[in-house]
Amino acid sequence: MVCFEVTRNGQRLATASGPEKGVLSFHMNRVIGSQRSPADSQEFDLWASDWGKGPNEIAHWCSGPLALGDEFIVRVVDMETADAPTQLESSPPDTSDVIEKKRRDLAELEGLVRLLRRSLGVETSDGP
Repeated sequence: MVCFEVTRNGQRLATASGPEKGVLSFHMNRVIGSQRSPADSQEFDLWASDWGKGPNEIAHWCSGPLALGDEFIVRVVDMETADAPTQLESSPPDTSDVIEKKRRDLAELEGLVRLLRRSLGVETSDGP
């Protein structure tokens, strides 16, 4: 199976396998002040999201802060087995409140599309 083998500063962290349907991802982020978090943050994460199961399952292998001078190597390898994830979580099903909010958001977007079509002179009788 195709896997990501991740090392940090020469030390092997994990070998992660991807799902049949979904995403296998290694990423590094640097957030420089935001409304949510005014402090800078730097971190990495190796994870996968399996879309073949319901609800979606998210697997985590390793994550943590980045330090100056860190060197990561991510190799794409073909392995018989991969490391087990250190954490598994399922996305919760939508609640009725979430579904209602999505309906309101959709209705608002449809209204904006109608307004835009009218302003451009391309309104149709069969469109939203």
